[in-house]
Amino acid sequence: MPEDAIQYTGPLFPFWALVVISFLVLPLVALLGWLVGRRTYQKEGYERDRPAAVPGDLTVGAMLALLGLLMAFSFGFSLSRAEARKVALMEEASAIGTAFLRADLLAEPGRSALREAIGAYARTRLADENFLESEALFRAQLRKTVEAQNALWPVTLSAISPGTPPAITVLVVNGITDVLDAGAQRLAAIVDAVPLIVKGIILAYASASLFLVGNNAALRGRPISWRTFLFSTGIAVIMMMVMDIERPQEGFVRAKADIMKTTVADIEAALATES
Repeated sequence: MPEDAIQYTGPLFPFWALVVISFLVLPLVALLGWLVGRRTYQKEGYERDRPAAVPGDLTVGAMLALLGLLMAFSFGFSLSRAEARKVALMEEASAIGTAFLRADLLAEPGRSALREAIGAYARTRLADENFLESEALFRAQLRKTVEAQNALWPVTLSAISPGTPPAITVLVVNGITDVLDAGAQRLAAIVDAVPLIVKGIILAYASASLFLVGNNAALRGRPISWRTFLFSTGIAVIMMMVMDIERPQEGFVRAKADIMKTTVADIEAALATES
């Protein structure tokens, strides 16, 4: 697998910076909309001659409904990707453990060589928690995995002696290919996320909706209330949750790799017993 074939999709900003931006920008946009609406209210003389209908009532309702759909879709997509990452991790850990056990069916010296190669590859699958914070860390982690992965198949071929029964050969080869496939699926699940442009569109649309909410309140002659700020905070919380779910290595909800750690620990213990 060429290293440059995988596109880095890590965050442009730290998680805490996005949280601050969301919780500051959205309420401020609502306040700005109210100030603009208040100026229009005074300029048009709505205090003396209030219109029967405030401009933009239908627009505000339609935009808020569409905003709800956008938030629901983005939240649902993030949850599905988080579940996909969890399943991919479990399948990869299971595939590595199975391949390691099947290597016991081979004769020496191929048996020990293959078990060592599987152990070396398994260690690279325990990535540092912050490997997605920058492209340099991501490329370094990917490089270690690719190097161990490229060595796995040649060791497998050399470990299978001419006298190995076909049934055992099939079991061992299928075990290694399952490991390679599971690694590719997990990598795809890790880098898959809501595109940055989509996140930007949702933030811009949420800001526009809150601007109109504040503007509509001012055109009705109402002061901006705590309800508007509560609504903007609620939207910011949902956006923060979406970002948090998509960042398993940072934020409040951390992804646990206990099953992979257990698999690697079992492999290390088995290799230590042999040596």
